[in-house]
Amino acid sequence: MIRARFWESIIMLALTLLLLTGCSESMEFEVEEKQKEKPSLDNAVTSYLDDNLLSPGFGGKVLTAHRVLGSNSEEVYVWVYAQEFYDDFREKGTGLSGPVVLTISSQDEEEIKIIDHRLPRDGSYYPQDIKAMFPKKVQEAIFSVQQGQLIQELSSQVEERARVTRMSFGIQDPESTGAIPSIDNKASTADGEASKRIDLLKR
Repeated sequence: MIRARFWESIIMLALTLLLLTGCSESMEFEVEEKQKEKPSLDNAVTSYLDDNLLSPGFGGKVLTAHRVLGSNSEEVYVWVYAQEFYDDFREKGTGLSGPVVLTISSQDEEEIKIIDHRLPRDGSYYPQDIKAMFPKKVQEAIFSVQQGQLIQELSSQVEERARVTRMSFGIQDPESTGAIPSIDNKASTADGEASKRIDLLKR
């Protein structure tokens, strides 16, 4: 009788462990699936900026790269590098580099939706707009961009996106054909203008 009860206990314990292991694996699978399905803020920002930040001056396609400087429940603060490409992504058109405020209408597990953006004005308005639009910590992050490292990094990311796009369409890189991309004045001076704006902030 004692042996029978002993084996019954062992069997019940084994069944309990099997059930717990199955539930654990199921829960882990559900968590992993939710993480995979959760939208990426970076992807949402890139998609919005590509389509809405800059109007193509040469009928091309704008590609962007960004760095998130801060965020809250209503806004995301980013530094953006944007460049228009046309003529099979071989030529460069209009471009810009600078801080942007993105307005969010939804930021839950199912959807991140960006509905609007604001840029600081140029010239003497730039410093006061930065102080009015961005939190103090983000302003400090904007100051650090003067070193040029971030701008160069974002510029390289945009160039890589253009290269990958050309490859996907079977288009040769300009370097391999000997073509020299023509760069619009606004695009070629984007980095310099960004540095000038940051200098104004420190005055």
